Amino acid sequence: MKDKNELLKDLKSHFNTKLIIVAFVAEFVMLAVLFCFAGRSSVQKEGSYALRDILSNAGAASSTQYSEIYSGATDDGELETFVSKYIAGDNMMMSSISPSLAGYINHEYNVKNYIQGKSTETETPVSDNKVPTDDKKDSVNYKYYQFVLNGDSYHSELLIDGADSVPAGVLIDQYSGKMIVKASEDFRYGPLLIQNPSKVPEFDLKEYLKTPLAIPMYEDNSPTVMLYYTHTSESYCVTENDKYALKQNNTDDSSKNVIACGNKITDILKNKYGVSVLNDITKNDVDYNNAYTASESLLKKKLAENPTVDLVVDIHRDSYNEGGKKSGPTVSCEGKSYAPITFVMGTGCYVDNDNREDNMKLAMLLIEKMEQKVPGITRYMTLRKDNYLSDYANKGLLVEIGFSGNYVTEAENTASVFAEALGEVYGHNAR
Repeated sequence: MKDKNELLKDLKSHFNTKLIIVAFVAEFVMLAVLFCFAGRSSVQKEGSYALRDILSNAGAASSTQYSEIYSGATDDGELETFVSKYIAGDNMMMSSISPSLAGYINHEYNVKNYIQGKSTETETPVSDNKVPTDDKKDSVNYKYYQFVLNGDSYHSELLIDGADSVPAGVLIDQYSGKMIVKASEDFRYGPLLIQNPSKVPEFDLKEYLKTPLAIPMYEDNSPTVMLYYTHTSESYCVTENDKYALKQNNTDDSSKNVIACGNKITDILKNKYGVSVLNDITKNDVDYNNAYTASESLLKKKLAENPTVDLVVDIHRDSYNEGGKKSGPTVSCEGKSYAPITFVMGTGCYVDNDNREDNMKLAMLLIEKMEQKVPGITRYMTLRKDNYLSDYANKGLLVEIGFSGNYVTEAENTASVFAEALGEVYGHNAR
């Protein structure tokens, strides 16, 4: 990977110029390349921010020699072709981040105006990491979550989109040094515990937080959250005797399996927070060994039909037996018992996961909110080399709510807390 100086040298050599604006673009490229290992989502956001900054200075174009960069473009047609190549990264150093700029090709006209110095009016680029369909672009706003990093813990801050600026991901940084999540050690930071049993290569969590978490809010109440169940029949206990039925861990009765948790989440999101939810109760584990294949087909179909869905959540439950009975640990708070929840994080070690950073930030945000409501309710994030379908939509989570030995009511109580946290994030008026 080239360092900053090498990138600048390459860029200057290619364009044969030392203009200040080129240095600015090179700075952006350098940052984007440095973070590209973590997935395209961050790069796409950086691309939108940089492009907006370029366009916001359109009035200066007439007083610079920036157009010399495009000396081969002698008329509008050639200019448009060149700008298209610029945005797509064709045959340029920009090609290393072409997926980001290609996502914003709708700004070609504005870039051409910039080059010609014709206009100071610009549009605000889409700030999320996936571009909505054309018929939805005008009806979406965004809110952003930033993180305050204290010495021993963190918390989030909400910022409603200010249209003219996109915030940094870290609002205040009082954490000394990097936040290295190692392949062989647990990482603890405030309410967050990250375990790495799969030995995912180490990474700096602080780098993931450099861009904010963007949450879309559609004015027409389009669906933004989808719930589904890869292991649809995973069940809970109803009676004490159920805990001793070690071979009975599945049922199609939706009042006793993980769908009960999803129904509770859906009810709270819709009726308390006004979040439009797709709760797909398709049985995906008819053939248990091919359950993920069935879920993948379902996601492709549903996301094609509902392009505004920003987050997909796959709801599971964990299991283990101890002392001849199913285990069902609980956390108590104000007279209620809650089943613990685990966040299983796909990291793209086998297949690139463009959502890795945003998924991590969203899980951190939800853990923070859930722990504020019921201390101890979250177990940890556990890292996996596989993606577990978390690379679909813009964001994807797999949660394990409780164990096979938990009562349905305990799992539903936890589902309610999860829904409250999720509703605060995705609800229009919630904080």
